[in-house]
Amino acid sequence: MQYVIHFEISAAIILLVILGDYFRHKKIPTIQNKTYGWLLIFSFSGTVLNILTVLVTDIAIRIPIPVLFLLNAAFLLATGISTVLFFIYTVALAGKLRKLHTAAVFFLLLPYIIEAVFMLATFFTDQVFYFDQMHQYRQGPMHWTLYLVYYLYGGGGFLWIMLQRKKIGIRRTILIAGTFLIISFFVVIQYLYPRYMLIGLSAAIPLMVYYHSIQNPYNQVDTLTGVYNRAVLVPYLKEFFESRIPFSVYVFALDDFKQINSIIGIKNGDILLKKVAQYFDQTMPDGNVFRLSGDQFAVIASGVIEDIENVEYYVNHFPKIWMIEETAIQLSSCVLGFNGLEYQTVGELLTTVDYAIVSAKKEGKSSYHLVDKSYKDSSLLNKKVNEALIRGIEQDRIKVFYQPIVSRKENRVVAAEALVRLDDEILGPIAPDIFIRIAEQNGLITKVGDIVLEKVCMFLNKNDIIKWNMDHIDVNLSVIQCMQENLEERIFSILEKYEVDPSMIDFEITESAAASFATLEKNLQKIYQRGISFSLDDFGTGYANMEYIVRLPFDTIKLDKNLLWTSIESNSKTEFFKNITHFINEMGLSVICEGAETQEHIEYLEEAEIDCIQGYFYSPPLCEADFIRFMNYFCEKNHTLS
Repeated sequence: MQYVIHFEISAAIILLVILGDYFRHKKIPTIQNKTYGWLLIFSFSGTVLNILTVLVTDIAIRIPIPVLFLLNAAFLLATGISTVLFFIYTVALAGKLRKLHTAAVFFLLLPYIIEAVFMLATFFTDQVFYFDQMHQYRQGPMHWTLYLVYYLYGGGGFLWIMLQRKKIGIRRTILIAGTFLIISFFVVIQYLYPRYMLIGLSAAIPLMVYYHSIQNPYNQVDTLTGVYNRAVLVPYLKEFFESRIPFSVYVFALDDFKQINSIIGIKNGDILLKKVAQYFDQTMPDGNVFRLSGDQFAVIASGVIEDIENVEYYVNHFPKIWMIEETAIQLSSCVLGFNGLEYQTVGELLTTVDYAIVSAKKEGKSSYHLVDKSYKDSSLLNKKVNEALIRGIEQDRIKVFYQPIVSRKENRVVAAEALVRLDDEILGPIAPDIFIRIAEQNGLITKVGDIVLEKVCMFLNKNDIIKWNMDHIDVNLSVIQCMQENLEERIFSILEKYEVDPSMIDFEITESAAASFATLEKNLQKIYQRGISFSLDDFGTGYANMEYIVRLPFDTIKLDKNLLWTSIESNSKTEFFKNITHFINEMGLSVICEGAETQEHIEYLEEAEIDCIQGYFYSPPLCEADFIRFMNYFCEKNHTLS
């Protein structure tokens, strides 16, 4: 028979190119990647062996039959292994391979084992193939069993893909199912027309498709630093969880890198990141290095972290000076250690990692922790609160309460602070300092802020606060809201929607918001010019200085409750408290003190000549209906209802 091997030669070239490119790149050592690598090797080997079996046909008479038999058997065995590996690869794509018991693996391999034994026995039986007197290859009566094995594993793989389509994803399901159809088509043609050698091509085309769509090494490596990216971290960690092999995670979060980047420039900042990544790669050869985000790296290693000294070691040995173009850059890093199997899922671990990084950054430079259950519990709480926030926005469970601000001299409620509350159907009432912090971290604070302002405007539209002799409602603006370029547009679109006069709104800005001064000043001045007033909130706890008070359009300074409480407890601080109040008044600004809860607090504030007071002494925060009742009662009692 005159065989056509051109297709097989093309397949060998394709597979050789893929092999060369695939193995010269870094790849995360997952079962999926390893299986694909072996699949390339056996497919290429089988194709080359198939070409050799054809090339020796012309000189077969001079080759001993045992040698010819071994050459053909090697080709068929390699091709059979490729078929099995195709099936194993589809199982690995769904992340199920680690969960298979030894008995299940043996059962899956049993058809190939039987076929391999049957084929090797054909040297004596001539059932699958044999060689005639001229040493030419001939098919035996049971040659069809080879194709049976192909279709058994191919059909099994196709069925598995269909069953796991939701886990694998529609795009990948269509892709892999399509390649199985291609393989089946070539095998059928090969069976019907034996002279056309197509087995290698039936493997080369799917492997080429997988390489570009699923297995591309370029998609596994961070393009800037050359270490693995976060996208491949999840499947890698899943294998540890499924196998229950102990592993540890070291997380490095560089300190003040954004500030360093702004000083040395983006180009040099990128060079510095590359050097840091190379340092981790070289100093931790037993672990795989991943870039989590801009200035955060993770190293996954086998074994567990015994104690905090293991984490401290990496803080102490992290280079303090890095040279960039003859410039010395001082750099430090927070280091966190995690024992992976203390967590139930990859998601739980990564949630804890993100939470722990934020906490570590707050402690300052070069902090280090062996992260324990308290971090895990806090991160899980954060996740639950985040879900509650999303539900609250969708189900209109974000409510606004109002706390009166009373002028003692005028004996009236001059304003009320709008305070946001969240009562979740699952978690119940959630403390504002918890859900507001999380809303700021996940970007929901802007939506929450819009909801609060809209509810306040709805309240003002329905209720004439002038009849209560109230001046305005105080609404908190978060740091993130203050930094938005479209802040003015967002605010006034809501005010216009409910026909609220800008003078009815006073925005409270926390001291920490003043960190980005230029943008803050620009936004506040534009809004102030359109009639909205501003108060500096929580004075005495943050970063405010006289420049903020002078340059920003504040009409009122709100003293934080802790300033009152600590001052009243210490006689030495009483004079300091009075001087602050006097100085603010001298600047022509009003003063409001928060946190007045007792008669002693009121008398102390009278002595300090502070008129406007907010606190539980007068009223706790009230829901809308209760606040309306409070205002009507207060005005009637003090004859201030107009």
